[in-house]
Amino acid sequence: MNSFYKLKTVKVQKDTSDAVNVAVEIPEELKDKFRFRQGQYLNFRMMINGNEERRSYSICNAPSEKSNTLEVLVKLLEGGKVSGYFNEHLHMDELLEVMPPMGGFNTSYHPTNVKTYIGLAA
Repeated sequence: MNSFYKLKTVKVQKDTSDAVNVAVEIPEELKDKFRFRQGQYLNFRMMINGNEERRSYSICNAPSEKSNTLEVLVKLLEGGKVSGYFNEHLHMDELLEVMPPMGGFNTSYHPTNVKTYIGLAA
């Protein structure tokens, strides 16, 4: 069973008027748990107005990046409780409850692969 871990925000940057880029720091002791593949996402758990809310956001980093952070981009949705909090109230050094990366929407990947990939979404 996956657990939530408290991770500190190290970047809260408005990319557009309705989207915020959020980076959480991955401590050295959690690096293996938070290793990820392209196409995976993070689950966040928050208490908002006394209610537990959970939302998933896709990881923006490339797996080949050597970084101690994971980033997500959160678009503000009309009436969105969690997206509203992330876009309007989240600040640096805040602790967020985050599960390790999940999801199997990926392919075998290695940074030295010389292939062309095409993705279509509808």
